[in-house]
Amino acid sequence: MKKIFFLILILSSSVNLSFSQNYNWITPNKNYLKLAVIEDAMYRITRTDFTNAGITTTSIDPRTVKVYNKGAEIPVYFQGESDGVFDAADYIDFFGTRTYGGIQKTYDVNNNVVYTKDEYYNYYSDTNVYWIGWDGANGLRLSDYNFSNPVPYGFNFSFEKLQFEKDKVYTQGERSGGNDFRNFNNELFQGEGWYWLNMYTNVTAQDTFSAPLLSPVAQNCTMKVFAYPADINTTQNNEHNLVVKVNGTIIANMYRNDFNRFDTTITFQVLCFQVLQ
Repeated sequence: MKKIFFLILILSSSVNLSFSQNYNWITPNKNYLKLAVIEDAMYRITRTDFTNAGITTTSIDPRTVKVYNKGAEIPVYFQGESDGVFDAADYIDFFGTRTYGGIQKTYDVNNNVVYTKDEYYNYYSDTNVYWIGWDGANGLRLSDYNFSNPVPYGFNFSFEKLQFEKDKVYTQGERSGGNDFRNFNNELFQGEGWYWLNMYTNVTAQDTFSAPLLSPVAQNCTMKVFAYPADINTTQNNEHNLVVKVNGTIIANMYRNDFNRFDTTITFQVLCFQVLQ
């Protein structure tokens, strides 16, 4: 369970602005609590958190407490709200996530979309902001209920998504020589972005990770690979070669010509693995 620090803000409105998110939830000149979340986790908010932020809770009906994220109210679990009093032992639980990059469009020199990437990191900030308000109608809630399953759960493992890339190298995109200024484009140009490292002949990238509760039966795994040629050799065909191994076993041997990118999802079976390279 994560603890968080609060800021109390008064939102006011003096001009009419247009936003991509829904901002109709905002009541001008009203107090809100601002929560900064930097990792995916369960978060608990207590009455003490409210009072430490300068909020007097005696007049708050906990049933009206609402949590907003990116312009939408999210359901939360509020322990002890049924009596309509925000008692010292009451608390709010919710699952918060950091900000991810999401789908990013990449353009050519004519501003045509060439391809899209599902970025793990956000270009601007990993911090996600949650807002807490109160008063008015009752807030959205997660229900507490009892459920029994007569059939035992059939799996003793789970699937997980791992990110191996370390954002260490930034490039402005493909450039075929000193007179190629296409990457001066104002948009995100083809090949532009953060990468793990520059790779040349015999250069490898390797990572190690732990995988608890491995399945005793071989399972299908998928690996997303994205790489972009830094230069080209017009006298040689398919001059770029990328080899992917798991536990020393080759699962993909790929070739690309000129500036044709590596953008592939590899599917393979694995029982137990420790090293990815």
